Amino acid sequence: MKIVNFSFLIIFSLLILLSSHSKAQKIGLRGGGNITTIIGSETPPYVTPKFSYNGGIYVEFPYTRNSSTFLELNYIQKGAKMRDSIKAYYDVYYEVTEKLHYISIPAIYRIKLGNKKFDLYSDWGLSCNILVDNKRTLYGENQGFPINVDDFFSEELKRYEIDAIFAIGMRYKNTSMDFRYNSSISNLYGGDGPIIARNNILSLNFAFQIHKIVQKTGYKW
Repeated sequence: MKIVNFSFLIIFSLLILLSSHSKAQKIGLRGGGNITTIIGSETPPYVTPKFSYNGGIYVEFPYTRNSSTFLELNYIQKGAKMRDSIKAYYDVYYEVTEKLHYISIPAIYRIKLGNKKFDLYSDWGLSCNILVDNKRTLYGENQGFPINVDDFFSEELKRYEIDAIFAIGMRYKNTSMDFRYNSSISNLYGGDGPIIARNNILSLNFAFQIHKIVQKTGYKW
């Protein structure tokens, strides 16, 4: 909880700082597809990645011609398929599909190489993620049918987590595309001890600028 509050403080301070120094703010929509999995020392031996999606809005604060900072507000789905991971009900093992739904608030620094029309870029940043829902499907070996469980074992899941972000991409005019890697740096399950399980995501994303605010000259579409 202290880590999350500290992250919000950093993001809010960054927003105030960039608002006062940036000549323009660019607002847009973004979204894409994810390949998500769960990794760590206490994950089961058979973990299969699952496909999911993400989407949200962003505000870009250009700082120099070759750099800018982004603040985003996203929905992102994480999780994985895990076999032989939970011993429950009839003292047998189950296949588990973990679907985790987060509200994500990334703060990203972008380095660009190009011109006003086209550029290549790399992104570096952190994201504070809030778990808003979890769906867990269990498939019992001795039952032969899946069990859909909503918010089950929720006491095991941490409600907040922090991601490290890295991406490479390209922009043409108001449209951009990138490959982004998210790796959690906090535990998915349990307390604040050594990391035993964490979310891992590789995503293909698209973004489109829809609005631009220019200081001193009013609004410009």
